[in-house]
Amino acid sequence: MKKLASARIYFDPGDRKALNTIQLLAFWDSMRKWFAEKGYHLYEFDITDEPGYLPSERSTIPYNPHPKLNVQKRIFEAEDPFPYAYVGGDYRQLEDNLYEVHHISNGRVVFAQDAAGRHVVIKIVKGGSDEDKILHLLAKQPELMNRETFPSVIPVLDLLPCEDHWFTVMPRWDSNCFVPSFPTPEICVQQMVSLLKGLAFLHSHRIFHRDLCDRNLLINHFSNATVVNMTNNPFRRDLLRRGALTCVLSDFDHSILLDEETYGPNPRLGILEAHVTSDDPPYETLHGHVDYDPFKYDVALLGILFNDRFQNIIKYVPLLAPLIERMVTSKLDKRFTAKEALAFAEGILPTLTDLQAPPLPVRPQIFRAYYRADLWKDLSEEFVAKWADYREDRSTLSFRFLLWLNDRVPYGTFGLYLCRLGVRAVMFVPRLIFRPFVTFSRFLVHRFNRQL
Repeated sequence: MKKLASARIYFDPGDRKALNTIQLLAFWDSMRKWFAEKGYHLYEFDITDEPGYLPSERSTIPYNPHPKLNVQKRIFEAEDPFPYAYVGGDYRQLEDNLYEVHHISNGRVVFAQDAAGRHVVIKIVKGGSDEDKILHLLAKQPELMNRETFPSVIPVLDLLPCEDHWFTVMPRWDSNCFVPSFPTPEICVQQMVSLLKGLAFLHSHRIFHRDLCDRNLLINHFSNATVVNMTNNPFRRDLLRRGALTCVLSDFDHSILLDEETYGPNPRLGILEAHVTSDDPPYETLHGHVDYDPFKYDVALLGILFNDRFQNIIKYVPLLAPLIERMVTSKLDKRFTAKEALAFAEGILPTLTDLQAPPLPVRPQIFRAYYRADLWKDLSEEFVAKWADYREDRSTLSFRFLLWLNDRVPYGTFGLYLCRLGVRAVMFVPRLIFRPFVTFSRFLVHRFNRQL
């Protein structure tokens, strides 16, 4: 009888500092045989700790899902491989149909191929963590595997148990969503709708993503091109033009499953651990709030990303100004939910059928931060007046003071947070004293009403 390969996880998968990248790669290398017995063949990679070394990976099984694709002859015929990604399309395609990953960021995720040669990624997940619970929840959602009902969240293909932890298998998609930039305003809005659909889906299952930024978005096409050379991939550009590509949400490292039993129907979380991305935080953080609504925080994070990526098309699609403003506004009672933002964005699409706009720049552009950007400056006075209620008034003294405090005063926002926390503590004392009297008075009123 053939002896099965053993597997041992000798570190805490939840500790990001437990092993460095080289040590993690050595761990994955020791697991090759175990994964092969499960039907997954890891990419090859070199392991060396030489200074300046950037590890890369390379597939081992020739794979060509688009035999009719011919870039030189401008033939882009390819069947949709969903839930897997479109592959290839470089001018200099490798003849062996093998694919590379040019830079491994941290070694917590590796690339592999299944028995059919299809490309996947495998991630180690700590058992019992929020990420573990979220991925198991997503694996049970059939709509993630159906193109017609796909809610724009990366599908979970397989979950492999190992000791007390899990290996999650997902299709390999590309993280360079915005390279090249989307060619038309209509495609930009379509991808915004896709991302909002993903966020609304997560929130409907009470998943707080918490880390919505460029690096956690994926698109269903990859090739051997680097991020710089992807702008010259004609297959990617053709797929974008005909609407075959979809941006999705991924990576639940920092996410929280806000089950109602534990967090209640309207969860609030402490602000100090709210912001985990490197991008600009929402107003709750900038203004030193004590706690926050996690679902509205997610909406603001996605709105900030829209602001950073799509300011250039607002002059062609004016309705994006009120959409983005209502996603990031500091007035939390007016901020959209994910479902409301999705409905608003879907309402924009019918207005774009006859839109005439010049081709957009191929390379991404850099724009002003959301709390300084004037999204309305290129729009007509009539339009601005019509949607005035959606526009954030940043000219008030309080708003300018809070911005100055954040920009110019070291630890100014944290000081404001401490002030807010102190006020809340002071207000809590009288409430604590008088709460028994309020409860008793309600009991007496209830008793009196029953006697009547």
